[in-house]
Amino acid sequence: MAQNVYTRRVVAAVLTSTISTLYTVPAGNTFVIRCMTMGYNVAARAGGNFLVMSTISNSIIWTGNLEAGTRGTEIWEGHLALNAGETIRASSTAVGAPFFTVTGYLFALP
Repeated sequence: MAQNVYTRRVVAAVLTSTISTLYTVPAGNTFVIRCMTMGYNVAARAGGNFLVMSTISNSIIWTGNLEAGTRGTEIWEGHLALNAGETIRASSTAVGAPFFTVTGYLFALP
């Protein structure tokens, strides 16, 4: 029987300078990252960078700079599969509460 597949948000977090595990793919599943956003709306904040990593060989999957004195949203779109037990971790050195989200598809393994 065919199953409808809908995107779901698995991360909605304010980042700090300490890298934190924000999502772990549940056992028996594969998660496909479809979109990541980094939003910042405090124009007076200090600039800094952000880093998103996965436990796939401890690899960086997205990094960038947040300019001081600006507002906006950075967007990553694609398809990146994470297996059961793999994680999404992130941090940011920017001051002003950068807000990070991850959406994608969770598939139960047969």
